[in-house]
Amino acid sequence: MPAPRSQQSPMRRSIVTLGVSFLMFGACEPAAQPPPRTPVAVASASSSATPVASASASTPPPPPPDPLAAVKARGTIVAGPFPLPGVADHKSVVFLGEGNAAQVAWLEDTTGKFRPIEIPTAVKVRDVFVDAGQAYVIFESLAALDQPAGLVGAWTLREDGAFTTEMLWEIRHEISPKSIAAAALARKAPEPTNLEAERKKLLVAASKSVDALGKHLVKGGVDVLEQFQGAFVRATEHVDDKGFAKHARAKQMLALVQALVKDSYCFDLTCQAGTAAVLFERDAKGQLHVGAFLDLGRRRPGGAATAAAKKAPKEKKHKKGKHAPKSAPPLAAPVPKNKPLPVAAHDDPKATLAAAMRLSDAKVTVLSEAPLRGAAGTIGVVTLDQDPTPWLVITDGPYARMLPAHAMSCCGEEAWQFEARFVDANADGATDVLIRRTRGKEAAKPEKHALLLLGPRSVNQRDVFADARFSLALLQAPTLDAQLAAVVAFEDPKVTEAEACKVAGTLGTLKGFRAAAAKDTVVLQFDEPFQPTLHPIVTPADKVDKNMLSKVGCSEMRCVGGACVTDVDGPGSTHLWFRREPKGLKLAGVAFYVGS
Repeated sequence: MPAPRSQQSPMRRSIVTLGVSFLMFGACEPAAQPPPRTPVAVASASSSATPVASASASTPPPPPPDPLAAVKARGTIVAGPFPLPGVADHKSVVFLGEGNAAQVAWLEDTTGKFRPIEIPTAVKVRDVFVDAGQAYVIFESLAALDQPAGLVGAWTLREDGAFTTEMLWEIRHEISPKSIAAAALARKAPEPTNLEAERKKLLVAASKSVDALGKHLVKGGVDVLEQFQGAFVRATEHVDDKGFAKHARAKQMLALVQALVKDSYCFDLTCQAGTAAVLFERDAKGQLHVGAFLDLGRRRPGGAATAAAKKAPKEKKHKKGKHAPKSAPPLAAPVPKNKPLPVAAHDDPKATLAAAMRLSDAKVTVLSEAPLRGAAGTIGVVTLDQDPTPWLVITDGPYARMLPAHAMSCCGEEAWQFEARFVDANADGATDVLIRRTRGKEAAKPEKHALLLLGPRSVNQRDVFADARFSLALLQAPTLDAQLAAVVAFEDPKVTEAEACKVAGTLGTLKGFRAAAAKDTVVLQFDEPFQPTLHPIVTPADKVDKNMLSKVGCSEMRCVGGACVTDVDGPGSTHLWFRREPKGLKLAGVAFYVGS
């Protein structure tokens, strides 16, 4: 089912990539006009009868139309075109980028029309080949953000025209057309009908103890792998099966296996829980073993945005038939040691415009651009025609990516106006974005809304998260400049879950609320899931009555800085903000979900 427009990718013309819809780019541009004729002197007839010869010159024929004109108008071709013989509905593929770095593919259909296809960014195209009617691309990684150079990975062109990962971890030591073809052939062989039972039996047996897990590792031990962009894997260390119980990773690996027994997503020879996974292997006798561990936490997808999840308590049990979400959206990055710093915008956002043109076939409007880190890279904000979602455009050497700010899209497709400022919110040298959106009196709900969005710290980050620590301060500031000033002046109280629970436990009664609240504390009531500051009903402390309050639970309390979230249940959640005063910790605001 196509994704709603607010969740669509910039490459949204006729193609679905990673669950996002795209529209097709238009036909190739008209052929260039032929060069002007060279003027030819012609002598006119005189009164004499002597004839005068006239000069003539042949005009060269116009050059043939360039089939790649439409693609070249969007950016520089760095690899291709590569023909795709025998691949259904597809004729060729080219790659756009900068230097030797490919950042996006443009796929040609049988009618000669091209459309952009998302691929791993910051890569070098090693090879494109077709085997048994299936197209494959072998990439080599280039150094960008947290991604190292020199890793090799393979992607497959699906029948619907989207590229999908083929990490092929089992042949990671030698990725070549030959090994890929062999692996693809092996994967076509039907798996045993009892594979699901095999996986479960193995996980249950291995989850009993560290010693039990060691006995179910593949002979010779396992690799601890980390992945980048779903395209590349590398081993960070090897854990031998002998003496496994004494290894520093043993308890961490056991915890993952135990989590997989309780709740996991499994496919083929992989089982995943959260961002970590166990990969299985068969020995020579066909017996299933634990073969490798993927992303155990040294570096997680989403970078700093996962910090809040590390201390997340166990989920409460839900009644049968009631959906229990895995977790709320990440709250924020780690609490910084220093105060936020404003970042000046560039006078000319040319890098953002050029990258957005390569990566998208939509009409692009650039709002602003700033350096990503010091003088290196750029981070910009753009809007696309007929798309209510603003996008962050990130460039850093060979890296270029458009990330949708889904936190700033909701409520239909009425016209919003966006403004942006830049700030290093975490004082870590990386730039984040303050975005404010407004819509006027002609809209169904005239309003203003601002969020501080964290810039990416990892190539694995595919979405943009709001930093909840600043949300209440942004709601209370009247203008964008005042909101930027509020972010820069912000002092984080660094609240622990235990402290937050002590206060939250008193909020079920009016008396308890009065004791916990400061003079300017507010109660928010919101109806957009996980967006407590989007058109909420705001009630000052002295106007709050008991009907506005609810008992706040602590079993799922998660805090980052002075912002906490709890009572996550389906679309519902409760949000709290704190600050420290001379008399101790005080509640700055609490938001209750009142939606349906």
